[in-house]
Amino acid sequence: MNPSMIRPFHVERDLASCSRMLSTSEPWMTLGIDESEAARILQLPHHHNHVAVSHKDEPLGLLSLYLEGTFNGYIKLLCVAESARGQGLGAQLLRFAEDTI
Repeated sequence: MNPSMIRPFHVERDLASCSRMLSTSEPWMTLGIDESEAARILQLPHHHNHVAVSHKDEPLGLLSLYLEGTFNGYIKLLCVAESARGQGLGAQLLRFAEDTI
């Protein structure tokens, strides 16, 4: 996979697709997290969310970092769309997290 652009998460633009991505991935499905709960999680305060997007600006992956207080530098969640798995996107998101933290 060509390196994807990683940009800040925008609620208006990304919430629906990223909530769907989370709610259809493990462990979220096993935990019973539906799209509305995933949307709530993605909007929690103090989380710095970033989205890996395709050349068409379609979300392919999501990274949520906690960068404040006791858990400064904590990776809250990392998710890669099923269609983009196995292509190095998760590793790219982890490198981005390491560089950011």
